[in-house]
Amino acid sequence: MENAEIKNETLKAFDCSNCGAGLKYKPGTTTLICEYCNTKNIIPQEQTIIEENDFATYLEKLESENSVVEETLQCKSCGAASTININSKSSDCPYCSTPLIDANTKEDRTIKPQYLLPFKIDKQKAALLGYNWAKDTWFTKQIQSSSIDLSGVYVPHWTFDVQTNSSYNVERKQVNGNNTYLQSMSGNLSLFFDDIVVPASGTVDTNLLAKVGPWITKNIVNTNDQYLSDYIVEKYKLGLKQGFYIKKKAIDETISK
Repeated sequence: MENAEIKNETLKAFDCSNCGAGLKYKPGTTTLICEYCNTKNIIPQEQTIIEENDFATYLEKLESENSVVEETLQCKSCGAASTININSKSSDCPYCSTPLIDANTKEDRTIKPQYLLPFKIDKQKAALLGYNWAKDTWFTKQIQSSSIDLSGVYVPHWTFDVQTNSSYNVERKQVNGNNTYLQSMSGNLSLFFDDIVVPASGTVDTNLLAKVGPWITKNIVNTNDQYLSDYIVEKYKLGLKQGFYIKKKAIDETISK
């Protein structure tokens, strides 16, 4: 894998077909809206065919084939590493609000996702939802909607399909007075776990992400930089093998119950 050829890429910028200004993705649509002339630039749609990759094969070959070299910005405060589209005006870390400067930019090897789940709610609606939630507590009643500042971040994940087969032998002991009864049971249990999602962020708290979900994976599309315009894309920090063993432990606990 280390000797594999690594593609050198960066997030593309997309310009308005009418006036040439930089474009931003409008969540919940398939368009890029120009904020200067209001022209709708359509994102070409293609059929999304989900390719199920074999785990061992991906580790050996496909992970290196999906690795690219991109320019990333790393926060000097919290360490979060992200790729930022050239049209994005974001200049602060989305996690700790530390200013991000060009001096922190470096070329780094990262995994390019095969698919993404586009945003469905724009920043204005998200800010309104955040305001309505925050104002309901006694110590935030004086909060102003204008003080809600949000950044849109695409967070990396792995997904797994896991087929399990388990053999079990259970013995139950029951005492009734001077009599003891033993009951034995054995058999095989076969379970299939579909689209198990594992966060690969390393920055965002996994318990918090679990509350945001579940993610509707049937709505994913092929990775297209046009959906990323004006948004931050966090770099994978958790490898495929690490993600698998984290989820394997959770699956083992589910089966044991």
